[in-house]
Amino acid sequence: MFPSQTATLRRTMSDTTNTGGPERAKRTGPGQFMKEVRVELRRVAWPSRQEVAQYSLIVLAVTLVLGAIIFGLDQLFGQLVFWIFG
Repeated sequence: MFPSQTATLRRTMSDTTNTGGPERAKRTGPGQFMKEVRVELRRVAWPSRQEVAQYSLIVLAVTLVLGAIIFGLDQLFGQLVFWIFG
């Protein structure tokens, strides 16, 4: 590296150092933390029991279908390998 490049690099590196960044938020105690957690949990839009049941059935159905596809491909490739290397 040439001396002029080194000086430019040093100047660039020193220009980008963070000297006056935003201050960190003040830490709170465990009691305040739990209070804030409860407030946030009240804001959550919870799904109804029917929605949870529907989504669970969808996940189960997709899992079974993908499992069947993977099983079928595994059997097919197993037979193919057995046929080739028999």
